[in-house]
Amino acid sequence: MPDALLDFLRLRLRTLAATPGFSERAEVGARLTTLYDRARTLGLVHERVPNGAGEAIAQVVFFRDPKAWFGGAVVLGWIDRDPADAAAIGPVLAAIDRHRERLGAETLIEVGVHDGPLLAGLEARGFGIDSVIQVGEPRTALAALGPNPGGGLGASLALVPLQAKHVSGVVDLHRRVFSAEPAWCWFGAYPRHLERIGRDLRADPEGHFVVLARGAGGSGEPGDEVVGHLGAELADSPYWGRVGGLELVVAAPLRGCGLARPLYRAALASLIARGAERMKGGTSQPGVLALGRVMQRPWQAFNLRRDTPFGRDHFLRFAPAEVRTAHA
Repeated sequence: MPDALLDFLRLRLRTLAATPGFSERAEVGARLTTLYDRARTLGLVHERVPNGAGEAIAQVVFFRDPKAWFGGAVVLGWIDRDPADAAAIGPVLAAIDRHRERLGAETLIEVGVHDGPLLAGLEARGFGIDSVIQVGEPRTALAALGPNPGGGLGASLALVPLQAKHVSGVVDLHRRVFSAEPAWCWFGAYPRHLERIGRDLRADPEGHFVVLARGAGGSGEPGDEVVGHLGAELADSPYWGRVGGLELVVAAPLRGCGLARPLYRAALASLIARGAERMKGGTSQPGVLALGRVMQRPWQAFNLRRDTPFGRDHFLRFAPAEVRTAHA
């Protein structure tokens, strides 16, 4: 196995292992090797920072992925370094400077949430936090949310499992919400992303729900108007085991109406019933970040992009104490 690949695996695994809930299974090395091999066919840049003995202690890795799941070409990158290793920060930032022309507006770089010097250095180079990746345990999260004193969504709304007839409404909801507010999901209204959502929901609707408006005055059966989409997808991951993702998109008039907690309870109950061990997902929404703190969700990583709409305080005010301390 080439030295470069060995260093990539070792440093990536060191970063991942620092996250609560990470479980290094036999498939992890193979999955990372497949990623590395594919990246090499797409112009991989892999800069390693050596110590005095020549051992790699940090790395900058990126490549341009023409078919990323976002729905368009994206430069995907990772920076792995020990936040306590002051010797590595200068060479890491120098590598970013050398490749500045290749790290433009379509770049998404993942960094550890405890690396204050690295975040500050990247902010000085035009990057900012786009979203926070949170992890956690569904059972812990559901218990932390507590009972639902309101009993549900109220008389005017109904939560039902997604059916084929709802898919076009879900896609249109995503298009409207993220066209109007791209700050919450920069790729959310991309045509190819919306096409993928529709295709995936038609192929496998399990774990997805829609919020429907009831008839006039909140009486009668729910109609066909999709005013919310709740996703509780489940997958087997070599990094996290049986892991679920939480997705919540609601029409603008329904925000601030107390729907998030009952909807998250429904999503978590669905994940638990299907055997989820962990949950993982990224967000920039203040309400989701606040509930993440309630649900005792650790933070795994920051996604960084250029010219983001929010400053670091938008995120750090919701951060776990040890993350806030790292950036004080």
